[in-house]
Amino acid sequence: MARERSNSGSRRLGWTQLRPSVVVPIGVIVAVAIVCVVVAALGSAQRADDVALNNERQLFARALTNQGERVLRDISSVAASEAAYRRIRLAFDPDWVQLSVGLRLQSFFEHDFVFVVDPSNHFLFASLGRRSVDPNWFNSVQSELQPVLDVMRGADSRGAIVIAERGATEHRAALLQPFLGRPAIVGAVAVTSDDETAAEVEAKAPVILSVKFIDQDVLKDIASRLGLNNLHDVADRPADRGDYVFDLTDPQGQTIAGFAWTPRRPGAEILHSIVPFIAVAMAGFILLAALVLRYMRKTQETIEVGETRLRHLALHDPLCGLPNRIFFSDRLEAIIECVKGGASPAAVFYIDLDHFKDVNDTLGHPIGDELIRNVTARLTQTLRGDDLVARLGGDEFAVISSAGADQAALEAIGARIIAALCAPYCINNQTIVIGASIGIAAIERNIAGASDVMRHADMALYRAKNEAATAPASTTPRWTTMCSSAS
Repeated sequence: MARERSNSGSRRLGWTQLRPSVVVPIGVIVAVAIVCVVVAALGSAQRADDVALNNERQLFARALTNQGERVLRDISSVAASEAAYRRIRLAFDPDWVQLSVGLRLQSFFEHDFVFVVDPSNHFLFASLGRRSVDPNWFNSVQSELQPVLDVMRGADSRGAIVIAERGATEHRAALLQPFLGRPAIVGAVAVTSDDETAAEVEAKAPVILSVKFIDQDVLKDIASRLGLNNLHDVADRPADRGDYVFDLTDPQGQTIAGFAWTPRRPGAEILHSIVPFIAVAMAGFILLAALVLRYMRKTQETIEVGETRLRHLALHDPLCGLPNRIFFSDRLEAIIECVKGGASPAAVFYIDLDHFKDVNDTLGHPIGDELIRNVTARLTQTLRGDDLVARLGGDEFAVISSAGADQAALEAIGARIIAALCAPYCINNQTIVIGASIGIAAIERNIAGASDVMRHADMALYRAKNEAATAPASTTPRWTTMCSSAS
């Protein structure tokens, strides 16, 4: 039982030792595979979000440009008419300008401010809230209108984003700039005729200017067309958490306005759609790892059972199951080292069966084999549980006992063994009586080694057999014993 527990412990220890070297690589492979899948999914989702956001930025910037071009088209619809040329340039008619320019742009096209300036940039007309006002009242904002007029005159603008510049044949311009502290589109169109040169336009043509704020109505229109959620001006309302802020800056890097909206996140939709597949893949990886580990564990246990059986066969007698000569020699070496290290003395009993050959020759080897098994059982029952009983071969047995080195105690044990072995055996309805001779060698601290112990035991056995052979037949039992203490 002690040997079986030792073998079971070695099997568990073998798997315990193997498990880190097997589990760790498989666990790393599975973890790396799962991490790669998750990273790939997250990376794809992030790239999808970035692409979507970049597309929204471009669409919003283009929408602002379209608003500027729309403002220019609105102004051109009134400035390019023959009536405008006659009523504004040839003979300025303020009532007509109020009705056909100011009210038209503000009522039909929802512009916020309308101005008319002469070639010297002096106000001829100004309209606010569908009514004309004293142009001098707007002198304070002339500096804010100057950038678009500079572009009209061929100069560079500052503090604004040019949406449309004056061309060789088109005398108009539009800027995206702050106006009265709010982001706005300021457009300007010269009142000209088709046959005028650029020099004549610059010298003689008045200019119609219009201001359209990028207010909530404009942003709502852009948001509905582009699908931008929660589009608003950050000056009116701070950006919400998760919103993207689009800073509108001029060429000098100055911020004109800031707009925010909640960007679409197709990556989240991708993740939601592939999460079940990722979960299935992860479960598959884990299941595969578990199956592989289970298979490897079973394989390892099978190998260990086979190795244990081979070790048992290599160290035990196949007939009776007792330890063989190799096992006995190893244990004897260990006992000798323990005794030399201070443990209590021990002893070796070298046993030889008498007349065993006669049993084999007369009754057959099967009976002889069964007799060996019976001898094994009697020896095991006679000796203590911690004594080692071994079969060295044929009819030779050996016992390592921790009974000490006292000669009387050892002889008593030898007599008990002989009494047990010489009792009649009943095998296959056959009564068999055999004898036994025993040589005893004590194991003390001054012993040289295992070979000396076995030599002394063999000498004692030989002497015992000789004494039994020379004793008178009437008084000589069929077995004898002699104790020889090795010194």
